[in-house]
Amino acid sequence: MILFALTFIFYYLNKKKMFNKISKNFFWYEMYVTDTGLDNNPIPSKSNHIRKKLQQLADNVLQPARDLVGRIKTTSVFRSVRVNKAVGGVPTSQHAKGEAADIIPLDMDINEAFDLIRLSDIPYDQLILEKNKRGNMWIHISYRSRGGRRVAMKATWNFLTNKMDFRYV
Repeated sequence: MILFALTFIFYYLNKKKMFNKISKNFFWYEMYVTDTGLDNNPIPSKSNHIRKKLQQLADNVLQPARDLVGRIKTTSVFRSVRVNKAVGGVPTSQHAKGEAADIIPLDMDINEAFDLIRLSDIPYDQLILEKNKRGNMWIHISYRSRGGRRVAMKATWNFLTNKMDFRYV
């Protein structure tokens, strides 16, 4: 049964060309990763638009960040409406537009990677070093084709207000 399931998953992903590369070091399937168990595909009418945005994200910020800091694990890139709601994302989230990724550097300290990206010429829109209430950390990086604001922030969980506190860096 497990072999059948794995074969089906491989067939499905291969049929959707998810094993094709979006850039030198990233695959399409990484753009749709979610651990929610929910379907994470864009609605068909927006599929081509989302793929275009994801390609721009990979070309302009993900691959340059990978070249700068080494291997990167994507933990959340595109989010369908259901996935975004399930993870507590805001309705206007850049993830839902295919414009943002949450990443974890694998070859260096996350604080060092954040600073390298922040000080680089990578045309990010937002760069946020986030730390949730469990102490997990990741870097949120986004790209807008109409021009990035180059806003860099650090966000930590505030146990008194029960939400994230953001400060510019």
